[in-house]
Amino acid sequence: MVDKPVYLIISLLGCAFQSVAQRTTDGVYTSPGSPLIVHRPVTPYRSNSTPRPPLLFPRYWNLADSVNRLVEYQRFLQTVAGRVQVPPTFLRQNFKTYESLASSARFVFQLIIKPDGTLAATLVSREFSKDGNEYSAESVSLLEQSAIRTFGTLRFAPAAAQDTLVLPITFGLSR
Repeated sequence: MVDKPVYLIISLLGCAFQSVAQRTTDGVYTSPGSPLIVHRPVTPYRSNSTPRPPLLFPRYWNLADSVNRLVEYQRFLQTVAGRVQVPPTFLRQNFKTYESLASSARFVFQLIIKPDGTLAATLVSREFSKDGNEYSAESVSLLEQSAIRTFGTLRFAPAAAQDTLVLPITFGLSR
């Protein structure tokens, strides 16, 4: 049986040895022989954060000023071109074909702009610079869905009537 004073001394010595065994590395204490795992600080999930509002474009085809109409049309085309991307899944599925070919795929969509400003897109036609058989139907569908997802992020100003646009989207599949 160990007396209380001896037990106290042993526990104090144990703490002293433990603190001697640890050393400081850039403000982090590490014990010899055990790995140091550094984690990035975890940012808390904010469920109350508001999603980014979609871009709102004026209905440029109804603008009276031709210069302003052209500027808004070019801004719309640049935004769509900047947001539409070749999906990574498409590149993984077609790595061999993509590596050996330099082709382009052109999809023509009919955009129906509803009175509230939302878009509904329908594929009208698709054209390939080669014969188009080098890509599977699933791969072509990935390109189509990428464009439709992009259209879902765009909004036009509300109006009293529904409008229709025809918009070509070209995916450059060059090496």
